[in-house]
Amino acid sequence: MSRAGDRLHGASALTIAGWASAVAMLAVMAALGVAFDWSMVHVKAAEWTHAWWLVPVLVLAQALPFAFALPGSVMFLVIGLLYDPLPAAAMIATGGVMGSMAAYYFSGKIAVSWVEQVRRQKVYKVLRSNTNFLMLCAMRTLPGFPHSVINYGSGLLRVPLKRFVSSAILGYLVKGMLYASILHNVVDADEVGDLFTLDVMWPLLVLAGLFVAGFFLQKAFGGTQSSS
Repeated sequence: MSRAGDRLHGASALTIAGWASAVAMLAVMAALGVAFDWSMVHVKAAEWTHAWWLVPVLVLAQALPFAFALPGSVMFLVIGLLYDPLPAAAMIATGGVMGSMAAYYFSGKIAVSWVEQVRRQKVYKVLRSNTNFLMLCAMRTLPGFPHSVINYGSGLLRVPLKRFVSSAILGYLVKGMLYASILHNVVDADEVGDLFTLDVMWPLLVLAGLFVAGFFLQKAFGGTQSSS
């Protein structure tokens, strides 16, 4: 089989696997949303959210992993479950921007071997091809673009700090609002049928659209760089 055929087969397999994972995730969320009594979770969450110390703890718990190129997106789920979408998005944006700014500054102090590792990433090639405001916002919002590569890559490419921070704020706000809305809609569903109403499904549809957009963005810009 030709190299082009191998790439097409690989892309098709990746697309099928992605959709299968999305369907499986929705099925699990539907089962949990109906079979589990979330009322006690809501009561406990309401008690915790009144603690003055919880907000800074959660913000720092998201900022520190991002600062040191560790997975920090799990805090999207924790914050999204504890707080309503709007305050959750604000907290996610605060922690994300703090961690991203730290990583941006750390990028000038990391070892040469780690710099080469960042530069070999496909996401870095996409970023190198275009560092304007809209591209940075898109990469922040679309799934499939690791924040660690965006943060350290932007520092290595000397992206203007104002552009970097403003795009990070917007990207984290959009993504935080989307994820928190999905979590609240699923948890608040009383029956399986409630999961398939437009009020519940719209964040999932938007997320699916972002996955598709992210796939084509990586193919368009990453492929251009790798073939040059």
